[in-house]
Amino acid sequence: MNILYVTNKPIYPIVDGGCFAMDSFLHSLLSFATVKNITIETHKHPFNIEKFPEEIITKTNPIGCLINTKTNPLSFIKATLKKQSYNANRFYSETFLKQIIQEIKQNQYAYVIFESSFLLVYIDAIKAIFKGKIILRAPNVEYKIWEDYTRFSTSFFQRIMYRHLTSKLKHFELEAIAKVDQVLAITENDKLQFQTDGIQVPITVIPFGIKENTLEISEINTNKIFFLGAYNWKPNLDAALFLIHEILPELIKLYPKLELHLAGTYMPDSFATFASKHITMHGKVESSNDFILNHGILVAPIFSGSGVRIKIVEALSMGIPVIASTIAMQGIEQDSALIADTKSEFIKQISELINNVELQKKLQQKAITTIQQKFSMETIALNLKKSLYVA
Repeated sequence: MNILYVTNKPIYPIVDGGCFAMDSFLHSLLSFATVKNITIETHKHPFNIEKFPEEIITKTNPIGCLINTKTNPLSFIKATLKKQSYNANRFYSETFLKQIIQEIKQNQYAYVIFESSFLLVYIDAIKAIFKGKIILRAPNVEYKIWEDYTRFSTSFFQRIMYRHLTSKLKHFELEAIAKVDQVLAITENDKLQFQTDGIQVPITVIPFGIKENTLEISEINTNKIFFLGAYNWKPNLDAALFLIHEILPELIKLYPKLELHLAGTYMPDSFATFASKHITMHGKVESSNDFILNHGILVAPIFSGSGVRIKIVEALSMGIPVIASTIAMQGIEQDSALIADTKSEFIKQISELINNVELQKKLQQKAITTIQQKFSMETIALNLKKSLYVA
C-alpha cells in the first residue's frame, strides 16, 4: 500500500501535541504501508531535515514547502470579498499544490491523506488528477475551536471578527469534507459533531497510539501540581492563567507547601513575572516524560477545543493522576481521571486527591489500564489498517 501523507506542519521536531499525534499516526502507517511525507513549513514551524529521525528520513523521504501564513490584512479583505475562509486560504500555495501533483503523477499512490481540514483547500485540484482515495485525518473540528474563541472573547470587536472567521471556516470545512472519501476522526465526539453537521462520508474513529511507559505504580509527590502544553494554543494559555490566578491562591491557604509547575513551548515572556516560591516556570523542557514523572499531579482546566489532549494521555501512560475538565477528557475514558469544571470543583478534587492515598493508587491503576485498552500502538495500527483497506 503506497500512501502520500500531507501534513500542515513538519512532524519533527516534536514541539507540541499535534506533532506528537502525527508522529504516532505516521508510525502506525509505516507498520503496514509505504509512506511519503510532504509538508507545509511556516515561520512558526520551519522544516529542518536534521530534526527528523534517521529512520523516518529513510522511509518517508520528507520534503517541505514554505508558506507565509502570517496574518495579512490585504489577504483577509480579499477572502472576505470572495466570501471565502481566510483561515483556510492562508494554507494555500500554488507551489505546494504543484509539489503534491508532481508526487501523485510520479508515483502510484493508493491514498492521499490530508492532516487537518485546512489542507482541503487543495481538494478540488487533487480530485481532478487523482483516481485513488482521498482521506482526511481530522485532529479536531476546526470551526468548533473558533466558536470557542468567539464565546470566550472579552472584546466586542474581536468577537465580531471571530464570529465572521468562524462562519466562513465552518462553511468551508463542511463543504470540503463532503468531498473526501473517508474521515479519520480522533474522538467519538468529533465523529458525532461531523455527523450532526450533515457529513455523510464514512467516518472512523482512530485515536493516536502511545507506547506504554510503565506498568508499575510510582509514588506521587502531592506537594506538586503541574500543567504542560504549547502556549500558542489559547486553551492552554487560558488553563495556565486559570491555575495561576484562580486555583493556586486558594490551594496555598490549605496546603502552604504546594508548588505549581508550568512547562511547555511558546511560553509568554510575561509568565516570568508570576514566578515565586510557589510557582516555577520551566518553559520548554528537554524531556516531557521526565517532567511529568517528577512534578506530582497533572491539573488540566481546559474549557475549549476539540480532539484529544495529548499530554493527558502521556501522563496516564505513566500512571500519573489527572484532574481535568470534561472538555479536556474528550476521547479519553473519564473514569481514568477526576473531573472538574469549575474553580470550586478543581479545588475540591485536588484536595481529595492530596489527602486520599487509596484514590491516588486507584486512579493510577485505571490510567494504565485505559492506555493498554484504548491507546495501544498495536491496536491503533491494526484498526487503521482495517479502516484503509475497507475505504
